[in-house]
Amino acid sequence: MTDTSMTLACPEHRIADANNLAMVLGEGPLDGQTFGTAHWQTPQGARYALARFKPALRWQGVQDQVLARPAWDGLPYRVNMAGALRAQDALMDWDTVPTGNAALPEDRILILHALCVADVLDRLGLVMRDPTQP
Repeated sequence: MTDTSMTLACPEHRIADANNLAMVLGEGPLDGQTFGTAHWQTPQGARYALARFKPALRWQGVQDQVLARPAWDGLPYRVNMAGALRAQDALMDWDTVPTGNAALPEDRILILHALCVADVLDRLGLVMRDPTQP
């Protein structure tokens, strides 16, 4: 059986857009909370929120999908479609990037396929952010 899990690492400044994309791909307005607080950071201090999907069927091939407003989203609209499109444009498969001290692209939402969370954190060089720091 193929592991269809994926983890997305979202830079802090892209969380709102990523949550709009999650609502487009998800089942309802609660998907707008998919990417919560940026609890993880790089040694340089760049902050990220992580979201893990298993199975990740709705997210498979999302870069090539034509996005449409979800049927459940009527007036007043909850989904910011422009934000969802920005998030879609920012997606990047990190599996295709060479490993070994590669700097994380600060403007991209990274997709990592079929890795456990510990491996994702190690591959991206992320550590838990100190909640006492602003």
